[in-house]
Amino acid sequence: SKLFVFASIVGAVAVLALESFVFSVFLTHVKDLDSVQYRAIPTYFALFLFAMIYQVVVSVLAVVSKNKLLILMVIAFYYAMLLYSGIQILEMRKSLFKTTTGLNRAKAACYATIGITAALAVCQTCLAYMVREDYNWYMNKRVTSHPKVQRMFMIWEIHRTLLIFDFFFLVAFGIQFSVIMLNKTSAEFIITIALTPVMVILLFFADFSASREWFAGALISMILYLCGLAYLLFKLIRLYTKYSPNGSYLSGKKSLTTFGVLTILFLIATMVVTGMLMRNFGKGLKEYVTYSWKW
Repeated sequence: SKLFVFASIVGAVAVLALESFVFSVFLTHVKDLDSVQYRAIPTYFALFLFAMIYQVVVSVLAVVSKNKLLILMVIAFYYAMLLYSGIQILEMRKSLFKTTTGLNRAKAACYATIGITAALAVCQTCLAYMVREDYNWYMNKRVTSHPKVQRMFMIWEIHRTLLIFDFFFLVAFGIQFSVIMLNKTSAEFIITIALTPVMVILLFFADFSASREWFAGALISMILYLCGLAYLLFKLIRLYTKYSPNGSYLSGKKSLTTFGVLTILFLIATMVVTGMLMRNFGKGLKEYVTYSWKW
């Protein structure tokens, strides 16, 4: 377990060092910092910074709570970031640098990022396999061995894990969308920035409602999820109609679209699991999960 956290920290430091180098090359060789064509590069740096810090925090949470599902989701997160690293290279090719040397240096660092992320994903997969029995034993000790209660507890863990990853995708989507917006004083920009922390508060509210088996709170969360889905669909439509009309090129559009679709899918999954969780209210699970919100 300690090796899992150690590997996540080492991987984060290595990836952030490489991304810092890419950003420094960008600042040195880019032709025009104000061009919308180059807006994706700072976005990638900000996103990798957030993602690496995030995965370290979630790794610590997974190890401390001995949550096997959360461990598996962290590993899936590594493979997702591996895919995102490939998208970064595709976007880099469309960004213009003063010299070919600058572009080649940045591409080399991006390829190194892919290699480190892949190695980290494989390493963490092996470590997770090694501790699987220990985590299974811990779950049996923490929750009664009754199969029905264990199934309900698993649904609760799935719900909490989805909320943890909803947090990442919502914040990441907000960061990326705010970067591509040229007018930083527009009402849309202000709303985009303001809604991101509001959505994060909603996720904490949803977890509190689920742990306390508060039916009204869970129902309110479901309604707000629907509002969140409508908001995300609106932003994706704006991306293709206002910011890149008629299929015009916009740096970072592929990345933003990917995150938008993933965020929508995660929210839909969260709604489905919330419905399953609400059906289990009052059936004896509360005493095993209410410790999360003792106050």
